[in-house]
Amino acid sequence: MIAAPTHRDARGALSVLTAGVDLPFAFDRCFWVHGTPVGAMRGGHAHRVQHQALFCPLGRLSVLIIDAAGERTVVLERPDQVIHLPPLTWSEETPLAENTSWVVLSSGRYDPADYLKTREAWRKALA
Repeated sequence: MIAAPTHRDARGALSVLTAGVDLPFAFDRCFWVHGTPVGAMRGGHAHRVQHQALFCPLGRLSVLIIDAAGERTVVLERPDQVIHLPPLTWSEETPLAENTSWVVLSSGRYDPADYLKTREAWRKALA
């Protein structure tokens, strides 16, 4: 979990992520997910080589994370909370509130060969 540097004043808050400073990787692609019904799971895969950083600027998002260290669930409910998902990290994202949107910064462009789409394939890649 990364706490995005946030600057607050009477006008509100501004959070920022700088590649190589706040994130341990440079990002090449940004995408956002929205319109997902409450309780519907997205993700459900890992990446072979790509890093990702995920944050939720609107709503509440449950993120199941499974890696070599074990399994845990994190709930993102503030826009300055960021999760770094290194390569070979399985994740599943589930909105907990209506109109939840989340943003993903990825270290590479879309590459279908980078995806591990089943837990069996992911476990083999970890070995």
